[in-house]
Amino acid sequence: MELTDKTAIKLLKKLNSCELWERVDSYPEDERDGRSDMQMLADEAGYMLSLFEEDGTAHYDDLKECRHILNRTKYGKVMPCYFPSLMPMYNLSDIQTAKDVVNEYNRLKRFVKRMEERGYYSEWYY
Repeated sequence: MELTDKTAIKLLKKLNSCELWERVDSYPEDERDGRSDMQMLADEAGYMLSLFEEDGTAHYDDLKECRHILNRTKYGKVMPCYFPSLMPMYNLSDIQTAKDVVNEYNRLKRFVKRMEERGYYSEWYY
């Protein structure tokens, strides 16, 4: 589906979520049911946020694991090691990925709240 509303495109670019961009781009045009670009964006963002918050989904498990990594490393400032070998438990790419996932979740949460303030409520997130 191609977005035509300039405000929706601007908000989607500002959100900086590749996965949401792909979801909106691959959404079939015939299933749109007369919804505006802003409403489609709110629905897809709410759906992604519900995936992060619903227990049993891969997004939920990833977010939980990433928060655990950031908690153990004190947000990347401390590197825990295995005792006998002194090998680090996590490498820097694991920590950066964890930061990216948690930041994307927080951006999505703020985005859905902003869309609700504009009057666009998602049918997936309450």
